[in-house]
Amino acid sequence: MKGEIFNLLEDFIVENWGVETFEKIYTEIHEKLATKEPFVGPGTYPDSDFIKMAGKAVEILGVSLSEAVNAFGKFCFPRLAAKMPNLITPDKHPKEILLILDSIIHVEVKKVYKDSEPPKFSYKDITDNS
Repeated sequence: MKGEIFNLLEDFIVENWGVETFEKIYTEIHEKLATKEPFVGPGTYPDSDFIKMAGKAVEILGVSLSEAVNAFGKFCFPRLAAKMPNLITPDKHPKEILLILDSIIHVEVKKVYKDSEPPKFSYKDITDNS
């Protein structure tokens, strides 16, 4: 997983619960992480480190994993979309955005970061309008 996502997790926690809460989460989980150095945006880190950090955050914050994932997605999406204003615009249907992520953005990520494993997105058409 790219360091940028770890950085977004830190920002999410700090902006919503404060730096002290993030420090508590990080301190309690640090010894269990494979990564001992700071997470930097372009770096690539084990997914397991993110899962451990997110799990500890859920535990300390007292929220469900479902609530946390939903809130984190809402926090991240506009920040990531702002980096690609020509591709991801407010008028785009979510289906179009998923197609852009898989067919353009993640292809480019793989070109730049050969060792990256971007997530894959899929969708199912239920009706002509969905």
